[in-house]
Amino acid sequence: MLRSVSAPGVEAVQVVGDVDGDGACDLALGVPGDFGETEVGVVEIVSSVSGQTIRTLKPRRGSTWFGRSLLALQGESGVAALAVLDGGLLSGTWCSIYRLPDLELIASNGLGKEITLPQWDALPDFDGDGIDEIVVASFSARSRGHAPCAIFSSRKLEMLRDLAPVGEWSFGCIFAVAGLPDLDGDGIGEVAVSGQPSSSGSIDTSIYSPGNRRRIRLLANRCLAGFGAPKLGVAHVLAVVVPEVLGKAIVTGAAESTTVAIELLETNSWAPVHTFDLESLRCFWDPRSTR
Repeated sequence: MLRSVSAPGVEAVQVVGDVDGDGACDLALGVPGDFGETEVGVVEIVSSVSGQTIRTLKPRRGSTWFGRSLLALQGESGVAALAVLDGGLLSGTWCSIYRLPDLELIASNGLGKEITLPQWDALPDFDGDGIDEIVVASFSARSRGHAPCAIFSSRKLEMLRDLAPVGEWSFGCIFAVAGLPDLDGDGIGEVAVSGQPSSSGSIDTSIYSPGNRRRIRLLANRCLAGFGAPKLGVAHVLAVVVPEVLGKAIVTGAAESTTVAIELLETNSWAPVHTFDLESLRCFWDPRSTR
């Protein structure tokens, strides 16, 4: 450990590159306000060398949700922007984008009233502007009959693609979403969505191609474990968990400890390359989750 940073109330952490020019990457710490109280959330940009706050970002809308979830968006030469969740309980989701390293606010907009209790992730550059986009999904179905999922531009927060379910792809609620590299060779990154299909009680994961708006892979009875899709050798791996225990944890609040297996799936063959057990269900919660 190089530096211990004391920051009570932190619910989100992202590495944001060198903000203060000392040659070391710095950290963004999301510190949301107390739900139901008047205190608004903030994001502290902290030096990884000194542990001191470089700058504090505050919401324009006075939201207690500000800072509850953060995304570092990659550009052509490293981290290019920081996305900050700014609201998203039941009244719709708002987002603010700060350019790095100068932290200038470049976009702040709503992502739609249908997106509630949002799950989100960075998606490899979709529109060719050299920076990651944002894929965001709603936990609940609301009025559409299915949980919405969409891709937004990180520069203007405009919707680029509505991933409305078609045919076999439909979720009544969504537990997790992840942006993946291009897996089907069309030059566009894919979207992985874990949720409960509208037509059944199981928890499945669909690998969805935004390019042709089709599901290219179904991982039945598997749920994203929230570890992303890092590269291992020549292929990426995706961490998934058998969701019966995860579903029980959602209902019970993960009060009990249970040994659960996590699989690492190699995305060329979708075969497990490693399986390991964890004792605590708390390991499965994605740090970017807003629930």
